[in-house]
Amino acid sequence: MTSALALEVYTVPTQPVVRPPAPPAPPGGWTWPPNTAALVSGERDAVLVDTLVTTTEVTKLADWVEARGRSLTAIYLTHDHVDHFAGGAILLSRFPGARLVALPAVVDSIRAQLATPVVDTYWRPMFSGDIAAELAVPEPLAGGHIDLEGRELTAAAVGQSDSVHSTYLHVPELSALIVGDIAYNDVHVNIASTDHAKRLAWMDSLRAIGALRPEIVVAGHRRPDAEDTARTIPDTIAYLEDFDHVLSRKLSVADTIAWMLDRHPARMNITTLYNAAYTLAGQES
Repeated sequence: MTSALALEVYTVPTQPVVRPPAPPAPPGGWTWPPNTAALVSGERDAVLVDTLVTTTEVTKLADWVEARGRSLTAIYLTHDHVDHFAGGAILLSRFPGARLVALPAVVDSIRAQLATPVVDTYWRPMFSGDIAAELAVPEPLAGGHIDLEGRELTAAAVGQSDSVHSTYLHVPELSALIVGDIAYNDVHVNIASTDHAKRLAWMDSLRAIGALRPEIVVAGHRRPDAEDTARTIPDTIAYLEDFDHVLSRKLSVADTIAWMLDRHPARMNITTLYNAAYTLAGQES
């Protein structure tokens, strides 16, 4: 039977960002990886997953959602990184009938971040100020379920990825997982905030979502023309294993970068690799 639900992915391509002069930028300058937002639509209603980061991007995303002709009932946030939740207030103003929701640990972490100056001191300068003046805190998603025209979408926490509060949204009818930063699709993986134990835990998170045997996996960062297949899961595990291995060799930053590029020459956004290498190479015990 043909499903009455549809899944579409909106991808913002790699874009330049402003970073401090040290360490030196990679060839082509510092960039932000391509970001995604996903829309699950029924006949009348729809649920959006993640919000993008800049006001410019979010406004275009809102136009795209509006053009689908569905009533947006919920905006689900997979995790607590600003590039996935900064557009919440803008989207709520465009779609006042929608609820901005996340699992409780994600809500608490976003609220804690917004009580600090991190958005003003780190995020706004990096994106040349193009972040909404108002950033909304989501409401806790009771029971971890979102109803979409009688079909249940399930939110679940897995713990570690590049955030300790990582979750996904499961759309059983489509055999689809929308996974935020748990998996990266043909983009260099952000491991700069991890250590060996966290990388092992991240691989466990990936194996846990793989055990659901999805046919579709939508990553929060993916090459714009990439296919959203389950292959993203073992590919991300392989990347983490490779980076964990090369860090154990205690090579120089330059040699670490070269080794990873030799192993993963096609992945996008070399900035992410540079950032991880400069942060971690030669420093782990």
